[in-house]
Parts: sequence; C-alpha cells; structure tokens
Amino acid sequence: MKVIRQVFDKFLEMNITTPVLMLTSKNAMADIKTMLDKGVAEYVLKPFTRDIILEKINSILNGF
Repeated sequence: MKVIRQVFDKFLEMNITTPVLMLTSKNAMADIKTMLDKGVAEYVLKPFTRDIILEKINSILNGF
C-alpha cells in the first residue's frame, strides 16, 4: 500500500486528475480512509463481481 500511496501522491503533485479505481484485498479501515482522503474515486474490495466493477466505473464516469 505504501507504493500505491507514493504513486498517488506523485499524481497529485503533477496535477493528474484521472479518476482512480482501487481494486484490492486490503480491507483495513485506515488504508481505505487514507486512499479516499487522498482522492481515490472508488475503492473496491476483493472478491468483486463484474457487475460491481461496471457500476463503479459508471459512477466515476457520471461524476467526472
């Protein structure tokens, strides 16, 4: 998760505004809160279905 935070911080420094959809097995509330606070658009925990991913992508696109 540390590397992901560093990459996301670099995106923010470079003013990259591409929405980020996190697909992960990390379910610690601290990790989720940190990434959402940094601006991750959606955070999806494993296991997930195709329908969940499509719904999250539609949600991101509708808000972008």
